[in-house]
Amino acid sequence: MAKRPITKIVDIGTIWQTVFGDEPGVLKTAEAGQDYAPIGALGAAVRVGAATTVLCYNNSGAVAWVKFGPQAVAVPTGFADGLPIPANSMREYNSGANEWVISNVATTFGYAPSGN
Repeated sequence: MAKRPITKIVDIGTIWQTVFGDEPGVLKTAEAGQDYAPIGALGAAVRVGAATTVLCYNNSGAVAWVKFGPQAVAVPTGFADGLPIPANSMREYNSGANEWVISNVATTFGYAPSGN
């Protein structure tokens, strides 16, 4: 079987212009990201493990608060001891050296990378 001749030359410069924006100086493409699996409602303390990225979704109409701790932790009450999640939105936090997470709202749900 004979090899087919290459009839189309691909210009790398054209490809680069497609994926890189000169004006903003950033890539126009993004990685697909990780697969996340639900870890449950965060209204009660959930063990996520250290150095775990947790997507926290607030399904309520008010600001919710999440808190990470080395052991089962008390419910957060505000900026003094928690991290905010605006109403009906999602935030990504990392547990750092802490292994537990809890929220002050029962309708806050957590998701962690499926490999964790």
